[in-house]
Amino acid sequence: MQTDEILSSIGEVKGQNLFRAKVSSMKKSILKIPYVQSVEIDRRVLHTKLVVTITECEEAACIAGGSGYIVIDSNAKVLKDTPEKPENVPEITGLSIANISVGEQLKIGDVDKF
Repeated sequence: MQTDEILSSIGEVKGQNLFRAKVSSMKKSILKIPYVQSVEIDRRVLHTKLVVTITECEEAACIAGGSGYIVIDSNAKVLKDTPEKPENVPEITGLSIANISVGEQLKIGDVDKF
């Protein structure tokens, strides 16, 4: 996850009144970034700044499918679709993938098998 990606999702806040900053829309925008698990934004009025704290998702496993491999976190959130198998990430086999949407929960085709 890149700092630039986070800053661009927040938008320009420099020079704006901190009380008018739309923190809830900033949070929603940041949460759309696939590797973001949670975000907190605090107003530091005395220091005239916003403090953004992000908890990043960790790659837990990968599944062959799509255009190569689908990387998911421990909650089955799709983090990325990559052509090459990621290193040091276990591979899950035997699943029928119904839908792949980066940033969303992985949809399994045949859930009756579980």
